[in-house]
Amino acid sequence: MRSRLLVMVTISAFITATFATTKPSFAGVSYGSACSPAGSKSVLNGKLYTCVKSGTKAKWNAGAHCSLAGSTLRISNILYVCTRRSNLNMLQVAKVPSAPQSVSAINGDGGTYVSFAPDSTNPLATQSYDYTINNGTSWISAGLGTTNGSITLPLLTANTQIKIRATNLAGKSVASLATSVRDKKFITSTTIRLTSPVINATNSGDNSGEMSHYISDPDKRWFAALTTYFDHAALVGDVLNLTYRFLDQDGVAVPFRTVYLRVNRANSSSNASFSTTMTTINGHTSVTGMANGADQNGLILIGKTDSLGNANFSLTNTDNAGTAPGVPSSLTSVSQLRGGNRIVGQIAPMFVPDNKTISTFAETSQSYDLINFDFFKPAPVVNPNSPPVVAGHTVGNLLWSDEFTGNANAPFNLSVWNGRNCGQTAANGGGTCHNNEQQFYAPSAATKDGAGNLVITTTHISSHSQAPSDAGQCLSDNRTCSFVSARLDTQNKVSFQYGYIEARISNPSGGGNWPAFWMLGDNITNVSWPNSGELDIMEGVGSTPTHTTGAIHYNADASGCCGGHRYDAGGSDDSNSFSGNYHRYGIAWLPNSVDLYVDGYRFLHATPETISSQYWPFNNPFFLILNNAIGPDGGFGGTYDGWSTSSMKIDWVRAYQLDSQGAVTTHPNP
Repeated sequence: MRSRLLVMVTISAFITATFATTKPSFAGVSYGSACSPAGSKSVLNGKLYTCVKSGTKAKWNAGAHCSLAGSTLRISNILYVCTRRSNLNMLQVAKVPSAPQSVSAINGDGGTYVSFAPDSTNPLATQSYDYTINNGTSWISAGLGTTNGSITLPLLTANTQIKIRATNLAGKSVASLATSVRDKKFITSTTIRLTSPVINATNSGDNSGEMSHYISDPDKRWFAALTTYFDHAALVGDVLNLTYRFLDQDGVAVPFRTVYLRVNRANSSSNASFSTTMTTINGHTSVTGMANGADQNGLILIGKTDSLGNANFSLTNTDNAGTAPGVPSSLTSVSQLRGGNRIVGQIAPMFVPDNKTISTFAETSQSYDLINFDFFKPAPVVNPNSPPVVAGHTVGNLLWSDEFTGNANAPFNLSVWNGRNCGQTAANGGGTCHNNEQQFYAPSAATKDGAGNLVITTTHISSHSQAPSDAGQCLSDNRTCSFVSARLDTQNKVSFQYGYIEARISNPSGGGNWPAFWMLGDNITNVSWPNSGELDIMEGVGSTPTHTTGAIHYNADASGCCGGHRYDAGGSDDSNSFSGNYHRYGIAWLPNSVDLYVDGYRFLHATPETISSQYWPFNNPFFLILNNAIGPDGGFGGTYDGWSTSSMKIDWVRAYQLDSQGAVTTHPNP
């Protein structure tokens, strides 16, 4: 009996202990206080405490914040959510979600668009949203991404009843009241305003007078009243992120409707080029400039308005900065914005009324903001000694330079440069004093100024007797030269083949001046011009100081001068005048490739495939030339306008390797 009794007592004690541990003690949860049983957990002030065995006793640990926001923890029947608060992750009891508010459902183009106000008081209270139609008992998941309060459904019949339900992590849910689906409104006319960026008369050229003519003239009532028209400056390469707001004939937002953006609007002078990732009406993903006066839009982009009637479009200008004019001094002057070598894209939004099609759309059905985006080049590099940057290429070591250091009035370096007189033989540099030029050339007209520049001084003279003793012949058509200037070249002294060759030059001011930085092939004495090739890196226009040009010359056949002569030219504009201001002129020259640059912007690209000849003469060594010619009145440099002296200043000439290509050869004792 004693043995049996002992066994019963032991079993009874074990059962009693087991039931005692099913109810852990949470009284006084704090670090180091007693707890039971070991392993139990508690949440206090957002931290998770665990009951741990310490020797023979169980104590609460120091507690810890949760590590992953959004994670959950269930203790008994309570669900906690890890929430970011006060820069800490803290555990909170998962709340019952609020019923979705402000539910709206409206039919638009391509579906039924449902919006609602999600629970913002405790976002982690809601795990998912679903919906039901006509008070059905079957709920359909609204899918991911609906926490922003937007659901797109297949097109529903008008007046269909719809409810939205929110469900929390614990599986508890609450639904909104039923909402009727509204049908699309029949729209006959719209008002469309550009809301971003802000473009108005304070930052743009105002064409309201021109637009008024288009609106009120009985023969040109092409636009609706209140249509605005601005010219707005942008930089080549800019991304245009445009937001328009569409209002219907009653001034109410046009939600969830298909809208369009006409890029390079029909019958405009648009010539800008663009790219875009937006879908266009004919499936293309790029938009290119169209010829002036085109009677159709460049391309039409498709967008869709949101619940507030807003639609966003994005375009990137892709024009070459080297062909763009510089930023004008006034961004509100229409004449300045439209001046120079203009690059413009006319941008116009469009909503097609429900009683029209794209083909029958009329401008008079909408008042809108019509914008000419005029594109200009960014500001040039201002540091005269910064190394050149050639987009898409690697500029290597400096191979050669002439920095023109020395005392004032010192001559140029005779081991590098030849001072030329007028003469038209290949041995005299070739091509000098052609084109009915009006100057004597005298080497003494090119001297150093003591400040690191070579200065070609051009002087107006009243008689040939005023020409200096080192002047050459006058070879103008009537032999009545009225100017003295200078021409230098490196023929038979320094030869160049490939690389990046650049000069920093301030061109002379005044009509008639024709400054140039250029190159001729070393083989000109053997093959003649233009078979030798000619590379005009810079040719200035005295009468148009905001414009500079460059060109390549070659022969269309194997004959000599000049019936087969061909050339390809380009130009660049800058309101920071090329006359009296320093600019950097360069050539990126590689086998079968020539690119001309000004201030780091390319304005001419040529390869054997782009020229109108099978003969590419530009893979041979060339020599450099610096000169200022005076053209006849009305010629390349314009018309002489009364100046007495002009100055072409050359700060330096430098030659670099380009993409590991480039060689400079000096010829000793020529």
